[in-house]
Amino acid sequence: MRYVEVASLSEKTRKNPADDRQAAEWIEPVCRAVDAVHRNGILHRDLKPQNILLESSTGRTLLVDIGLAKLADDDVSMTQTGDAVGTPSYMSPEQFEDASSVGVGTDIYALGATLYCLLSGRPQFQASSAMLTMKQVISTEPVAMRQINPAVDCDLETICMKCLDKSPARRYESAAALADELKRHLEGRPILARPVSPPERAARWCRRNPLVASLIAATFAEVHFGVGALGVSNVRTEAARKRSEESFQEAMSAVNDLFTRISEERLLNETGLQTIRRDLLQRAREYYERYLQRRSNDPALKNELAATQFKMGLIVEELESPEAALVWVAKARDQQKE
Repeated sequence: MRYVEVASLSEKTRKNPADDRQAAEWIEPVCRAVDAVHRNGILHRDLKPQNILLESSTGRTLLVDIGLAKLADDDVSMTQTGDAVGTPSYMSPEQFEDASSVGVGTDIYALGATLYCLLSGRPQFQASSAMLTMKQVISTEPVAMRQINPAVDCDLETICMKCLDKSPARRYESAAALADELKRHLEGRPILARPVSPPERAARWCRRNPLVASLIAATFAEVHFGVGALGVSNVRTEAARKRSEESFQEAMSAVNDLFTRISEERLLNETGLQTIRRDLLQRAREYYERYLQRRSNDPALKNELAATQFKMGLIVEELESPEAALVWVAKARDQQKE
């Protein structure tokens, strides 16, 4: 091979992320090169900033290191056992599930992951171990680039996130289609991709996490039942009063369980799910407020009231501000002193 004086895109963006135009100009010709590779029946399978070089004399980007390349239709390959190969932070979900059956969508995903790194200054997923990174790639949505680098253009973020869709069918159909989209962006023309709406993102999360979603749904049902129990008034018989009290206690337990799940479920912090998290917290807040109004004068519930006021502080801190939360923390402290 001829000698070329170059630096990798990883080296170029080590200190600062690339700007929008620079990143798009670097990746667009790489997409053309990848498409040419695909049209010849070959998958690269290890696309990343380290494997894209920038020629010093011309400014051209060069695609290198095809050591993990695979013939797209070759059944006898280095991954015939289904072992995952590649760099975890840039590997697609399907590469971890069955590397012997990957298609062009895998390279599309890696191109999106590379673009994400160039624009945000970091890989979309980079945990302390390959196994943890793998779990994130499979089940976690990447943080929106504009949360990391607000200077990133909305259209460029949309292009990148389409490449990073968990489903290969929802990514660009070819590297050429991705290159054409980047060219539209560079020329100031409208892109074809559309950002995923929060409801659709939430629906996809629920499909990937059915157990957690079902637990939240069940808790919602219990909370709605409990809110009804709180609204019962003018109880005329002891038996009815007792049934109302039991319903109330069951509802309170459900709300406490909901609050614990919301606090511990980190997946609800992912992009597109913050709205659901805030809605859940708001429902818990409303219930706790009703509880405090109803039971604030019961001396037998001193510890329980203090605990509820402290939980209110945690909720208010997230929904409003730390300053507003201090009011509830002070109430909990005073309740314990009485």
